[in-house]
Amino acid sequence: MSPLTSTPLVLVDMDGVLVDLEAAFWDAFETAHPAGPRRTDGDRTVFRIDEQLDPQWRDAVRSIMAAPGFFGGLRPVPGAVEALDEMLDEGWDVRICTAPLLHNPTCASDKLASLARHFGQRWAERAVITKDKTLVRGDVLIDDKPVVNGDWTPVWKHVVFAATYNQAAPSPYRLTGWASWRQTLTPLLGRTAA
Repeated sequence: MSPLTSTPLVLVDMDGVLVDLEAAFWDAFETAHPAGPRRTDGDRTVFRIDEQLDPQWRDAVRSIMAAPGFFGGLRPVPGAVEALDEMLDEGWDVRICTAPLLHNPTCASDKLASLARHFGQRWAERAVITKDKTLVRGDVLIDDKPVVNGDWTPVWKHVVFAATYNQAAPSPYRLTGWASWRQTLTPLLGRTAA
């Protein structure tokens, strides 16, 4: 629980958890490279998109993800908006905790704009943008990254947002989709379901 209250502090990653980064990437990639690989060709067991394809495509992948405005076009994953609103309405302290892509000059501002557009301005105001999520205090971090590293030992428990590339993640906590957030988080945080 938060050190000053009994309210759980839930940190939620953005890309791959709240918004569909891979769908936006593949839409842009397949448009820009119609003769190139298709979304079914990538190695879906690998976390980073630029490592899912043969090395010859890495510059093309990075070019798309570095394009100004790319992160502003990401759409919410099913159930994400409703789940976050429900958590907040039930008195949970929820913060978006997302890392910027530093070689994209508008990534941070695009993420804030996307949150405001799809989730509402109150969510843009609850965003923490950092390259090191271990610096952020919280009870849990919901993140699709298989292992979240940083300079500090995190105080939060890593809840893995399930994806094909994180099936071997070492965290024992897993969220298989937003419809089951209560079943996963309430026992983990010592709360009763509403």
